[in-house]
Amino acid sequence: MDEFELRDLTAEDLPAYWKLACIAFHSKNAGLEDEKTFLKNCAKEEQKARENPTARGNYRTRAGLFRDGKLLSTLTAHAFEVNFDGNICEFCGVGGVMSDPCARKTGGVSRVMGRELEKMRQRGQLLSHLYPFQTSFYRRFGYEHCAYAMEWTIPTQFLPELPYNIRWYENTPEEQAAVRKIYEAFSAGHNLSLRRGCERWQGRFQRLQPYSGKSFSYLHYGDNGPDGFLSYRPKEHDDAPMTIEVEQLYYSGPQALRQLLAFLGSQRPYADEVKLRLPLGVDISAWLTEVCTAYDKRDVRREMVHLGASRVVDVEGVLKLARYLGEGSADIRVVDPACPWNDKCFHVEFGNRCRSVTETDRWDIRLTIGAFTAFILGARDLSEAAFLEGVEIGGNLENLRKIFYKKSIWLEDHF
Repeated sequence: MDEFELRDLTAEDLPAYWKLACIAFHSKNAGLEDEKTFLKNCAKEEQKARENPTARGNYRTRAGLFRDGKLLSTLTAHAFEVNFDGNICEFCGVGGVMSDPCARKTGGVSRVMGRELEKMRQRGQLLSHLYPFQTSFYRRFGYEHCAYAMEWTIPTQFLPELPYNIRWYENTPEEQAAVRKIYEAFSAGHNLSLRRGCERWQGRFQRLQPYSGKSFSYLHYGDNGPDGFLSYRPKEHDDAPMTIEVEQLYYSGPQALRQLLAFLGSQRPYADEVKLRLPLGVDISAWLTEVCTAYDKRDVRREMVHLGASRVVDVEGVLKLARYLGEGSADIRVVDPACPWNDKCFHVEFGNRCRSVTETDRWDIRLTIGAFTAFILGARDLSEAAFLEGVEIGGNLENLRKIFYKKSIWLEDHF
């Protein structure tokens, strides 16, 4: 009889993990040619992670399903801290989900994912996020698309013309500190924005070498010091002016953003257009000198970009952290077969913040965990309930609107 084992991977399992990754993702890993050296390097990496658990996020773990000692299915869980309604919240990013092609459709990933959701709860991670290869597959585990960005393509001649105070970025320690401060102010206003650790910042700064790198970076200065940061890469074309592709853009307020846009517009002698991403709620149309021209047939193009799927791991914990629009109370029935601890009715009492969460047997709204996630993160509000599966509203709309309302979401970091 086949013997199955569901457990965390050890350093000794990593060659099998990376071999499976080569097969599942049609990739290659030259290090596997010398397995003894590869295993030694893996052990060093795992030891380094244990000694410095806050280097990238907080830590990283891998879990897998084995049959007779052979790895069949696995995933990687990355721990981070993110912003949620003005609080810092524990968060799990799921990646590297894969199965042996010979063992697909046997429920291996489902078993690993079910175990990992329980582990997330034990670790105090209230939210989780992943990048689905297939939306319908991960909806079975409660994940729903909530994070989006708007990608703008703007002719440089349409960008605003106004004064700005911008300086070339030299990547000094003082300037790095300024970028981190600007990012922290920017990210605090957006749910799911990561609180970046030292190593994650170090990796970003390494790509910002001022004279030898491929990116061009600038700091904007307001009355009280640095208040905006811009990094872009030019894309050359054989038969047309270049395109400026913005890679990083942070600002502490709307005026700083507007002045950064004006600086990008000053590149019009060299660049024909600018591509950049902004949070969905940031509409810069009124700042542009034009949005379309009939004769030149130039226009501003906007495309909504998916940034992955999220789920609430602990409904009670999230309700306790959420920000509410005034005082009230409501009864919320969450349907969550994958996480039994969420599959019940919650009575929440609140002012601007939560006062208490208790169990009840009544409900004003009944909804799936995916719909609850979209509502509480702010990707949707109650006016869009008809466009989500499994939402039924029984009453108490006034108070429900104080819980489920639109918020800004921004998830820039991948894992």
